[in-house]
Amino acid sequence: MKENNKKDRLAWSRNKRFSLTWITFTLVAVIIGAPWHVKLFAEQYKSFNFITATEVIVPLALSSMLLLGFISTYFFSYLHKNTKDNLSGIKTGLIVLLIPRLAVTFAFAAEQNVNGKALELILLEFGLYSIMAIVWGFIAGRIYK
Repeated sequence: MKENNKKDRLAWSRNKRFSLTWITFTLVAVIIGAPWHVKLFAEQYKSFNFITATEVIVPLALSSMLLLGFISTYFFSYLHKNTKDNLSGIKTGLIVLLIPRLAVTFAFAAEQNVNGKALELILLEFGLYSIMAIVWGFIAGRIYK
């Protein structure tokens, strides 16, 4: 009987950490990503043909952040190694979020007409996802301690 209770508590703890990390990713993505694309660098993204819609379709953007957050959180939960320092979460965040996202950006720059500004697009996305990965990785690392 006690063995089942222990397993239930462990499962609840694992699910709670996963959910908190996923929610954290979504909040970080919205708080940092939305102003980044829509306000701070909107003109640059338009000049890259990266954003061509006149208005952002919010439900679709939020859905993509939820999906990316779920996948990133899933891999974070398996790759994160608990250590005493806070760098562990940041390193895992960079691996889980930054590297795959940069691969997508390289592919976009290679396949689309980015008006000869591929390097600028890659650097802008690198900046965004570096900031997001560091912030999210730090918080997620604290959740998984």
